Amino acid sequence: MRARDCGQSRVHLVIAGVGDQGEAILFSALAAAIAAGLRPPKVTLIDQCAKDVRKRLSALRPRLFDGSIPKDARPSLAFVNLDIAAVSFDLDESILGIDLGDDPPTAWVFCSGRDELDLAAGRRLELAMHRRCRRPAPIFIRRWSARMPEELAGNADPLRLTNFFGDIAHTVKKAEVLDEKAFLLPKVLHDAYRGGATAAGSPIDIDQFRQSWNRLPENVREANRSTARHIGQKLIDLGFLWRGMDGGGLPALSAETAGACNALIDAAGEDGSTLIPAAPCQAPARDIILRTEHNRWLVDRAIAGWMAGPRDDRGIPRRDNRRRLHDNIRSFDELDAETRARYARPLAAAIRMLERPEIDLDAQRRETGEIRLCSADVLEIHSQDTDFVGVSELIIRVGERCTSIAGHLQKRLLGHVSQWGRRPEACRLLVMLDGPVEFELTDDVDENSLTTAQVLRELRALLVSEIAYDVARLYR
Repeated sequence: MRARDCGQSRVHLVIAGVGDQGEAILFSALAAAIAAGLRPPKVTLIDQCAKDVRKRLSALRPRLFDGSIPKDARPSLAFVNLDIAAVSFDLDESILGIDLGDDPPTAWVFCSGRDELDLAAGRRLELAMHRRCRRPAPIFIRRWSARMPEELAGNADPLRLTNFFGDIAHTVKKAEVLDEKAFLLPKVLHDAYRGGATAAGSPIDIDQFRQSWNRLPENVREANRSTARHIGQKLIDLGFLWRGMDGGGLPALSAETAGACNALIDAAGEDGSTLIPAAPCQAPARDIILRTEHNRWLVDRAIAGWMAGPRDDRGIPRRDNRRRLHDNIRSFDELDAETRARYARPLAAAIRMLERPEIDLDAQRRETGEIRLCSADVLEIHSQDTDFVGVSELIIRVGERCTSIAGHLQKRLLGHVSQWGRRPEACRLLVMLDGPVEFELTDDVDENSLTTAQVLRELRALLVSEIAYDVARLYR
């Protein structure tokens, strides 16, 4: 979502330090960063032994490097040899190359395994961003010794550039085994696959994949978990938002919303039939969603070591589970209609699981309203309804010249946001900054004004915790 908010064509993640944690983030991001309408993700890996890192990853995950993934789904991996302990984020040519290309960084992650080093490097990068020497983007730093005072972490400031991760208590709190939906969903998806495979009567030897969940090999369970983790992204791609989405949780769906989702994907039933026929105008949305899932699956299979099987006399690829050869490792455009439609089955199963007969808070269609702060005393509303009825995503766009906000305008803005935030359809507040915000008033500003930063912090305080609050920095 951050890449889309900033108008980027794909996610570009920069990882500094590629030990065990850096590898884990890399493999997770390659699949998680795939979304409808975006090109395959790019990941830049920075390490003082970048050549050795590439050699190690090539040995561990050769399918990411040998062209096994079709070109239209293949992520880009770049390796940069740098010592982040000594690099100048203002002047270094390698950093300039990362920052000034066609695909600017969507986010930076520092996880070298040396927490003090990560903190120092991340702070230097943040300072370069504040000086406008580097494009602004979120910075994620492993939490210092897995603990950090809240005043240093700055978790209360929604406008911060630096974020911290690695706190054990926070990680355990979000564990899948403690989330009923996240824990059960992979099993539901597997049952849907088993039903589809049995109905299709496939002659291919897939016995290990037809087993009950408790008898599945761990690598097959993890493949189902990977599919489940991407369900939230598919709901967003289908045009829905929900409360708590920024925490990775999945929504409850009313019968009406579930029906709308199934209509968009033309979901195939477990017996191969169609649950809800899609209208002709919905076919493009369906194709985009299924293509996205196929591309995610291709990357997931490559990480697991699978490659395309050899073709038989008719030119059809063969499948061999023991040798990890798969007949569907090819471009989405080369798949037959039946195989394409099969990708709708897991999403349809997830929708059935999320559907509730009676719910208080449903997922909402993505309807956007916009408030523009053009200057200290000019505010414009761009929405079909000035009271933002039916608006699930409210955008506050802050002009580059708007460094402070007059008192009367502040009250008007806070009133609009407060009223919108009380509506049940309110899901996400997005602040888009066309220029850097000032944190302190200058001498030439009216004493009745507040800095834009102060006002934007007050906006966050008005919202219930489940409403996502995101910041997109559009300036360079």
